[in-house]
Amino acid sequence: HMPYRAWCPMCVKTRDRGDYHKQIYDRERLIQMDYCFITGEAPDAPSEKLLIPVLAAIDGTTGMATSTIVERKRLTKYAVTEITRFLMEVGRTHCRIQTDQENAIKALARQIASTLGGISTRQAPTYDSQSRGSVERWHGPHWGLAKTLK
Repeated sequence: HMPYRAWCPMCVKTRDRGDYHKQIYDRERLIQMDYCFITGEAPDAPSEKLLIPVLAAIDGTTGMATSTIVERKRLTKYAVTEITRFLMEVGRTHCRIQTDQENAIKALARQIASTLGGISTRQAPTYDSQSRGSVERWHGPHWGLAKTLK
């Protein structure tokens, strides 16, 4: 995912009003990660709705984000590989990964930190969605992009 660009027709089409005027106040090298769910339809039964788990991460400094469908909310080699790939793509060999208090995402962050070195972890305060603001705000545009591609 690339940051919003006013000259790009796809950006204009898929973004909401809040994305036009982003300001970055925190210059700490911070990656925020979270699990979310998107809804889908079963291929063999279109009337049946599915909840599809998605792992999302965003770099707080550049605004670059990634998301990937995962089998379930837990620590897997695939999830570690995808977040590691994202960290390398945005050039974060030294940073802090912030998650919520959920065990699955904390385990993933700890595994990435121990695998790569130079990376630390922290948990946002319980029930404080504002401290995970970037990744929480990413869920909205993520839905817009998914709908556009669908």
